[in-house]
Amino acid sequence: GNDSPFSNEAFDFVLDDESQLLYSDDGTSEDGYNVGVGKNMAIMCTPDYGNGAVTLTHAKIYIESANTGLTIIKAWADNGGVPGDVLFQYPYSGDLMEGWNTVPIPTTNQFEIDSGSFFLGIFEMQGLSAIGFDENTSGQTYNDITGDWEMETEGNVMIRAIVDPDPNSGSGDDLIPVND
Repeated sequence: GNDSPFSNEAFDFVLDDESQLLYSDDGTSEDGYNVGVGKNMAIMCTPDYGNGAVTLTHAKIYIESANTGLTIIKAWADNGGVPGDVLFQYPYSGDLMEGWNTVPIPTTNQFEIDSGSFFLGIFEMQGLSAIGFDENTSGQTYNDITGDWEMETEGNVMIRAIVDPDPNSGSGDDLIPVND
């Protein structure tokens, strides 16, 4: 009877059974990654189309060290193995904390894809948090540090995509408070 209210809440994202989590990292961040103001970083995502087309509904971003800069999430079409036409860009103004963050993609920015790959990433603004960088895997991260897209050979950024075959199913759409 003398307990105070919770001082903060933790949130967990429940992945629907038919949703797919697309990633190229092993889940451990060895370093923080930044490409420079006005530059892009992206990870190649290739869904399983066994159940038909999918829709990008969320991005998962691992923050190695938090900063105050605005996070601009972008997606690109696949242009022969490198990012091509921009599918959307979304300035996310929510607070990102160190560790994994699940960011819902607004319905107006969601897109359906029925074959091949797409790229999901971040356009770096001043003060962007350092994104997790997995040095144990490589070959799926691209950056435009030089003005042209190049593969990052030292590792993969820890940006993940969540795609859903039916984004209107209602499952997995909300963050659920976890009280410990």
